[in-house]
Amino acid sequence: MARMTLEKALSVDRKRGLLQMCADGEPLAHMIFDGGFLERELRDLARFRTNLIEPVADELAEDMDLEIQREPKWEVPSEHSGPKGHVLMVLRHEGYGWTGYMMDPDRARELGQALIDQAGGKPGAGRKTAGKKAG
Repeated sequence: MARMTLEKALSVDRKRGLLQMCADGEPLAHMIFDGGFLERELRDLARFRTNLIEPVADELAEDMDLEIQREPKWEVPSEHSGPKGHVLMVLRHEGYGWTGYMMDPDRARELGQALIDQAGGKPGAGRKTAGKKAG
């Protein structure tokens, strides 16, 4: 069986990207795209990922490879299309784009308190996961 790889490259002006699928180092197909296309595809891949049998880990592992975004832009819109009374938090990642998280008020308060505790250096603050799974 051939060893399949997906190679990535940027154009010199960084306005376009290239994905190239290779088998044993030989190109099979390629795709040229811009940022908007890639952002839509990343969103679609994330939706696709939710349907795989193997779930995303429920807990954060110490050795997990995280994609860190420093000082992300964020918004908490007062109006949204989600359930009444729920809180929408939106975070901007330079690679993934804007990602929204809908929470019931108790979960939002718990997250807010965890952030306050962590920022204040409160003992025991930090690695805490809210009690119920996202849904």
